[in-house]
Amino acid sequence: FPQYESIIAKKMITLLPPQKLIIGDVLEKGVTWSEEDPLTFIYVGSDFYRKGGRETVQVLSELHKRYSFKLILISSMAVDEKRYMRTENDEKESKCLIEKNKDWIEYYDRLPNTEVLEKMKKAHVCLLPTWMDTFAYSVLEAQACGAPVIAFGKGGACETVIQEKTGIFFPEQTSESLADAICRFEELDKKETFKKEEIVSHARSFTFERFKEDFLAAVDAAAERAKTKI
Repeated sequence: FPQYESIIAKKMITLLPPQKLIIGDVLEKGVTWSEEDPLTFIYVGSDFYRKGGRETVQVLSELHKRYSFKLILISSMAVDEKRYMRTENDEKESKCLIEKNKDWIEYYDRLPNTEVLEKMKKAHVCLLPTWMDTFAYSVLEAQACGAPVIAFGKGGACETVIQEKTGIFFPEQTSESLADAICRFEELDKKETFKKEEIVSHARSFTFERFKEDFLAAVDAAAERAKTKI
């Protein structure tokens, strides 16, 4: 009901979920951004097709013909909803691409969350080309690990990623749009657009301490508004 949006918005206070800071300094990541240290992407998502896993594997497989990098892929490759699959061969083709490129694709069916976060710490960039996410928690975790994010420009990622500061968005849910974003990311990264220290600093705004402060402030504000109406 868009006609009621402005009325409802005045009665709402939005608080994003807290996220523990995983590294306090970029040196804790244990990776460098030198030419000798290959760029490492990470994709995390059980719902492989809804979260754009197919596009991730397809695009990076093509780009790897020209560039050197690796991909950490953590997904059970679940077929969550058929509507996100383009052909009946999607599942077979995706698995074949992963198997064919296992020299640079580090694949895990699933890992405990503690190990996922360790992998994120070792990654340079987080990918989330999801079709739909109400709140993209993995990109919040990625930023808490000091990793910039490449994500689809709609949905939950927009609530925590700052364009061309802690990541970049791509406008269309297509392989071509994702490929353009990855190439654009590389150009911006060469210009040192993404300050790793600033990403960690941004992640501090989502700590439990900050959430507690914002929650108490929201309760106080709501109480004050209630008093004025009595």
